[in-house]
Amino acid sequence: MANIWNTGAIGLAVAWQRFEIALVLSLVNFLTLRIMSGVKEDMDHEKENEEESESGE
Repeated sequence: MANIWNTGAIGLAVAWQRFEIALVLSLVNFLTLRIMSGVKEDMDHEKENEEESESGE
């Protein structure tokens, strides 16, 4: 959901010809998505491992 707001802020910055702000927002958004996708994968793996250990008991 935050990505939608970020996209709107990027569009607003471009409309006001504040390209440096748009660039910074784009980089922050990209880095956040890259980092969070790795965190999500780690959490999914942990959940799978927990479910396997519970079913094996």
